[in-house]
Amino acid sequence: MCVADPYFATLHDQDDEPTAEVLNDPHQGANHSISEWKSRLYIKQLSTIFLRILYLLDIIWQMIQEFIPPSWIADDSSEDE
Repeated sequence: MCVADPYFATLHDQDDEPTAEVLNDPHQGANHSISEWKSRLYIKQLSTIFLRILYLLDIIWQMIQEFIPPSWIADDSSEDE
């Protein structure tokens, strides 16, 4: 819907209106107590944090598997001789 102003009326194109899918929120209209809402939010936050930790652990494990030691570590010559 275009802004209801005669200045913008010439810019309005009915075929160029944005569309969106209907939001399906299972909690919309839910009648939960405050403690139930807090519990649901806490569980959601914990699951999000858990997934982020798993993602970071996966990245760290990939880095460990792909690690190539620097060439100076394999240098067997010593300066003490």
